[in-house]
Amino acid sequence: GAATTTYTEKDTTDDGLKDTQALVGLKGTLTGVLVSSIDLAPALAKTALVGTGYDPAAHSTLISIDHPETLTITPKDSSIPTGDTVNEFHFTVSGSARFLWKVDAEALPARLAGMSLKDFTSFISGSYPSIGRAEAHRWPFWAFWMGTFPTDPAHIGITVTPPAESEG
Repeated sequence: GAATTTYTEKDTTDDGLKDTQALVGLKGTLTGVLVSSIDLAPALAKTALVGTGYDPAAHSTLISIDHPETLTITPKDSSIPTGDTVNEFHFTVSGSARFLWKVDAEALPARLAGMSLKDFTSFISGSYPSIGRAEAHRWPFWAFWMGTFPTDPAHIGITVTPPAESEG
C-alpha cells in the first residue's frame, strides 16, 4: 500500500516491422516508501507494550518483530512521497505483530555473580523484561545449601531458549 506504479508510452519506430507486427514501448516507474523493520519495531512497541516493562529509551535496540512482512502499511493519505529524501510519511500499520527481545546472554553472568538465589526472580523481572521465564539450577544438583550464584561469572552458564510459536 505504500507504493505506486506509473506507466508512460515511449516513442518507438516501426522501421523493419511486418504488417502483422507492432512495437509498443512503455516506461514504468515504481515509487514507494521503504520502512525499516529495525525502526518500526520500537515505534510499534512504544504503544503496544505499555505497562509490560518495555522502556523505549533503554530497550529500543533490544526489540524486533517476528515476520514483519506480514504487517500491512497503508498511507494516511493517497499521495506517496516522491524524491530522494522524505521528511515525513504518515501511515497506519495493521496485522498481528509478535515482538521478540534480544537477551545479552554474555553480559548476564557478570550481573548474577554473587547474587542471592532468592533475589533471582525479582532481578530478572525488573532488569530483563525481555525474559519471559527464567530458572536457576544448581550444579552439581546436590549443592542445595548454596544460596548464591558463584562469584566467578565463568562458572555461571546461560541457556537461551526462544519461545514456541504459540507463545507471545
